[in-house]
Amino acid sequence: MRKPWAVGMLAIPAKYLGNLMEHYRSHHEISESIPVYMGIVGASGYSLFYLLRFTRPDPQPFDDLGLRLVAVVLCLLMALRRFWPQQLKPHYLAYSYWALLYCLPFHTVYVALTRHGGTPSMSNTFIVIFLLVLATDWRNTIVMAVAGTALAVLAYWLTDPAPSVPWDYVAQVPAYILIIIGGSLFKFSEKQVQAQKIHMATALAGSIAHEMRNPLAQIKFSLRSVMQTLPSPTATTAPQLIAADRLGYLYEQLGQGDLAIERGLQVISMTLDQVKTRQIDTSDFVYLSAARVTRKAIDEYGYASNNERDKVRFNVRSDFIFKGHETTYLFVVFNLLKNALYYLAVRPQACITITVDRFCVSVHDTGPGIAKDLLPSLFEPFRTSGKSTGTGLGLAYCRRVMRAFGGDISCQSVYGESTEFRLHFPEWSHSQIDSHEQALLQRAAEVMSGKRVLLVDDEASLRRTVRQMLGDTGCQIDEAVNGQAAIQALAQAHYDLIVMDLSMPVLDGYAATERIRQGAIPGSERIPIVAYTSEPAYIADIKTRRVGMNAFVAKPCSRMELVETLQHVLRREAARPDAARSASSLSGRLILVADDTPFNRAIVRSYLERRGAQVIEAEHGRAALRQLDAQHGIDAILMDLSMPEMDGLEATRIIRSRESHPYSRIPIIALTGESGERLKTAIAAGVNDFIIKPVDSDTLYKKLDQWLLLAQPQSPGEGATHEDEPGNISLLHRERLEEFERLDLLGEVGEALKCMTELLERLQAGEARRDMADVSFTLHKLLSLSGNAGAFAVHQFIYRQLYPQIRRGEWPAQADWLKTLEQLNAQTRQAIQKDYPGAQAAPHVAA
Repeated sequence: MRKPWAVGMLAIPAKYLGNLMEHYRSHHEISESIPVYMGIVGASGYSLFYLLRFTRPDPQPFDDLGLRLVAVVLCLLMALRRFWPQQLKPHYLAYSYWALLYCLPFHTVYVALTRHGGTPSMSNTFIVIFLLVLATDWRNTIVMAVAGTALAVLAYWLTDPAPSVPWDYVAQVPAYILIIIGGSLFKFSEKQVQAQKIHMATALAGSIAHEMRNPLAQIKFSLRSVMQTLPSPTATTAPQLIAADRLGYLYEQLGQGDLAIERGLQVISMTLDQVKTRQIDTSDFVYLSAARVTRKAIDEYGYASNNERDKVRFNVRSDFIFKGHETTYLFVVFNLLKNALYYLAVRPQACITITVDRFCVSVHDTGPGIAKDLLPSLFEPFRTSGKSTGTGLGLAYCRRVMRAFGGDISCQSVYGESTEFRLHFPEWSHSQIDSHEQALLQRAAEVMSGKRVLLVDDEASLRRTVRQMLGDTGCQIDEAVNGQAAIQALAQAHYDLIVMDLSMPVLDGYAATERIRQGAIPGSERIPIVAYTSEPAYIADIKTRRVGMNAFVAKPCSRMELVETLQHVLRREAARPDAARSASSLSGRLILVADDTPFNRAIVRSYLERRGAQVIEAEHGRAALRQLDAQHGIDAILMDLSMPEMDGLEATRIIRSRESHPYSRIPIIALTGESGERLKTAIAAGVNDFIIKPVDSDTLYKKLDQWLLLAQPQSPGEGATHEDEPGNISLLHRERLEEFERLDLLGEVGEALKCMTELLERLQAGEARRDMADVSFTLHKLLSLSGNAGAFAVHQFIYRQLYPQIRRGEWPAQADWLKTLEQLNAQTRQAIQKDYPGAQAAPHVAA
């Protein structure tokens, strides 16, 4: 019978062995391919070095063929992990542990002893120790080196008839120990860096989660307020109308909810921007009015309540111009506002005053202040003052932005009384400022000169002020005193732009805009209308978008702000394709659409058929060639580049090579989610132009107009631009989804969401098998499908973060890339189903 003390003695080494294996597993969770690479190196090295022995003039005295064969077999089994039976894979790491123990320390030391040391043996031992440090964590490096050496010495002593001590080999033991200690220290430092990254990621996630609670609570409150204001759903009599005061309350709550969503997006964008360490790009800096962008920051910040907004006061003593990037400046002010409001929570009577005054913007709060000893390190990364949440990167980010602007940021604080942050900007001379304003007015005059503008406002003084502001733009201005007068003026003359006050007697700006959009004056339905209002920005934004206005300007505003807004609206209108011209150019045209995704083909077909074109489809390049042989009179080809069976590049090369066929010169426009070298290859293959997915209807019409209406044909590659490169990241491409809603295509979107989920499951299986080819193909399909379905965040994450690496044959560097993709897909599906209830699966579209 086994004694209890004996059981305890056996349990101790078993416990330590379990701990060692746990550390070994943890090490390979980060670098899970190391045993595979070790197996490849080992199998190759043991075989090659054995064969090289026969090229030497002095063959080694010990033939270790049997030992080497065992090592080669063990290494081959490590290298072929992918082909292990599924039931054995859970034991792979344990197997690799004992295989490395035999192949590295045991085999090397045993052979060195049997050969009585020597230079080759010492060199081999140095190599093995280096590989052992790479392959394991520091604990197992020491344990495996000691255990393997001890077992080798024991085996040598038991098997050699005349064992001896190779002193030259033993003399190198201190050097071997030094390598193990040094390598382990470097790996320990690497572990610290990894821990810091995890800490930073945890802080980042905690900060976002904390900051998102308030906007989500505000959205919940706003939605419940809307629900309580709506008529009862059980009403069976005449439709119940909502009283005007309650309607205003509804819009206020919708505005609050929309503002809360904006704050959530601000928090995410701002926090992610803070953790980026790359240098801020100054190439796209523009001249900005400090008063305008600071007021914009104050208006657009997502306050938790009206009480918070009331605490912020804005004072312009002297406006000035600075050169920078508007979004990054807004984030700086958002950061300072967020910090000030956080500390004001403990002082209900405190307030914030933001002042613009001669190349300086100050943010002063009467909060609890900052301790003097914290001020010198306040702008260093990971520094906070009295906050239990946050990344500690906000102020460091502010300093980085301000220095990129050519200025700096400073802080003065009296503990217990107040804190003031000052944003210092480089000074511009009066001549530089005048030159900037003249350049802006000249640029505005280029688009506004000769345009006829209708100014609608019931206040004569305000009309005179706006007329003076626009005096140097070259536009002709007519006036109307209310919305009804504006409609009458539209009936008598053509106008290029309307500047509309919202609150007016007789007929206000909202009602007048609605009537214009509904066709009260035929031919004026799409005239640009800009609201000029003193309503709170978050409410005006919701209401003006609801009635179809193009933009709004807050009263009062600077001359530059008004001019910039109006010229931007006119430029955007000028860039909009002429629907009548597009319709006439595409009417009756026969277009071949080649894409392996039915949803993508359905979207493009709907766009083309709206303009009177006829469409034939092909699911891959070979099918496209068959259609070209069977159909005559095809006018253009829209070709996806990556398709199964035959991709778009090969199909294009074949089309261009058949010079005797009439279709060899048909314009080919590539539809692709790729960029860079891939597009250059496509142009070289004979593609005339390309459209970056997701396909936008306006871009599609513009490209087809260009190639179908040109009097003289151009050579392949002419006209290709990069204007379709994707822009800033948001969860949904709402303009695209709203267009699908107008076209009654939301059912197709629902089917696309279903296909995306299936593709993610395939992607997960491919990643588990480490099947690069399948993952690359699946990601391409998901890239295309997500873009066309309006899943903008999914599309951009693949396009920017994953696809470039996969195209190079590399696995994504981001460890949790698949989890992130799944989360984005779930959020997208939830958002689309919430905001676009018509997005149900369409049974006639297959994946």
